[in-house]
Amino acid sequence: MSSPPPAAAALVVGVYLRYLRCRAGKVQQDAADATGCSVATISRMERAEALPPEGDLGTLLRLYNRYSAWELEGLKHLLAQARPRQACHRAGDVAPGWRVRLFGVEREAISMRVYSSLMVPGMFQAPAYAQALVRRHGGLIVDPDLSAVTARPAPRGHPSGCRVEIVLEEAALRSATWGPGVVAGQCWWLRRAADLEQVEVRFLSPEQGLSVPPGNLAELTLPGGQLLFVQESLAVDDSNSGDSSLHTVLDGLWAQAGSAEEGLAVLREIEDRCGEEE
Repeated sequence: MSSPPPAAAALVVGVYLRYLRCRAGKVQQDAADATGCSVATISRMERAEALPPEGDLGTLLRLYNRYSAWELEGLKHLLAQARPRQACHRAGDVAPGWRVRLFGVEREAISMRVYSSLMVPGMFQAPAYAQALVRRHGGLIVDPDLSAVTARPAPRGHPSGCRVEIVLEEAALRSATWGPGVVAGQCWWLRRAADLEQVEVRFLSPEQGLSVPPGNLAELTLPGGQLLFVQESLAVDDSNSGDSSLHTVLDGLWAQAGSAEEGLAVLREIEDRCGEEE
């Protein structure tokens, strides 16, 4: 797997540190006091307008009660990749630890468009599903909290409010790996999410005969208005058109997927079937 490109690495470092700070109940003044810099500098670091000194990473992780050798080395690796940011940011196949930190970035995004043939997006994972993923792949369990979606401000250019659009392949839920109880609980959790005005869940059915590349593709709008494109093992030819082609792929997947009503029907059908198998 390749490392993330410089601009994307810088963005994830900043947003992930902000996520850890907020999760620990700390304010920017606390971080400034611990590192000996100004609140304005902490703010610029979290917006990826400045990079934190490597020596401050351990201090911040201890302040946020997240210190471990694995966490510190992962952030150092991303920091080593970072360069001055660009208007758009893109991650290719992920380096070790990259996906884990994207869970924190998901929680900070003010809008999301996600396609996955592999798994449910991090912040929409039910607790048992997240535990099953950790047992299978390792990583970080994100505390599920759907109120984090409703509290998000509207992103620029979306006056009607924040939108979270999720397109899943049924295989992300139908896999026997999870077990019927885990899958049923995940279906119930997604139905709860779909009840929120901001969230819409659609499915690509294998019966549709669509030629869809396997992997994950996400477009995250972050608080500063930056776009972060996340692409994992997705066979998209964007060598000429750049990030705009990833946006177009998401548009196409959204148009090809079933309706929101059909998505709820899929969730109920899988949930009922799993209930019979338990």
